[in-house]
Amino acid sequence: MVQIDLAHTTFIIDADQNVTGSAGCNRFQAQWVDKQFEPVAMQCNPKLLHQEQAFLEALANIVTFISQPNRLLLKDAEDRNLARFSPRQLPRY
Repeated sequence: MVQIDLAHTTFIIDADQNVTGSAGCNRFQAQWVDKQFEPVAMQCNPKLLHQEQAFLEALANIVTFISQPNRLLLKDAEDRNLARFSPRQLPRY
């Protein structure tokens, strides 16, 4: 599993299987079936950029996800956890 220490990462899947989120520095979007997580390029601290690249590489290997009440697990073909997310309230604007 990718350890993201300094980055604030998000991963949101909607009912139509659109995926959006933040890889730490840049935002990304994709269709779940495509898994082509293309970040929107922004300037970034080199350490965060390295973590972001590792995170996006892990996302490319996701085969399935498991949604549990307090976490979302993203798994590869060997059923290994590639990423784990905890829920949080999104700000209302």
